[in-house]
Amino acid sequence: MSTLSNELANDPQGLGYQTHISAGDHQSVTAIINEPRYSTVGGRRISSTELLMWGAQAGRIARLEDAAANSQLGADVRSIASAALRMVQRSDTGLDLSDAQEVAMIDALVQATVFTADDKSSLEALSTADISRAEQIGLGRVTLAQIREAV
Repeated sequence: MSTLSNELANDPQGLGYQTHISAGDHQSVTAIINEPRYSTVGGRRISSTELLMWGAQAGRIARLEDAAANSQLGADVRSIASAALRMVQRSDTGLDLSDAQEVAMIDALVQATVFTADDKSSLEALSTADISRAEQIGLGRVTLAQIREAV
């Protein structure tokens, strides 16, 4: 059974698919599964402009510069600080907190006290967005044709 078929058959979130499926109303099922309703950290990528503005606040860019140049910090932390600094300063990048490696970088900077827990929380707030049930279970946007095929 496919992920979509399983979702529609079991309706683990109680969204009411079966009522619409029984009535042959596949359009409503498509709307329900695609409706953004789950607030999720990492639900949106933080743009390079947002990162630059975030970095300019509370001395964050200066702290990254200091950490990248601080020989008393381990090479791993200096490298992460240098990469984070480039990420904040480049115009063609962003931060994706749904990516475990990018979260691990931020966590390492918090652990090394380059960033504070509040710094991380503010990044999480920037990346938080409502996503749909389809996105939550890894399907992206589901089409009417996919719903019809899955039922």
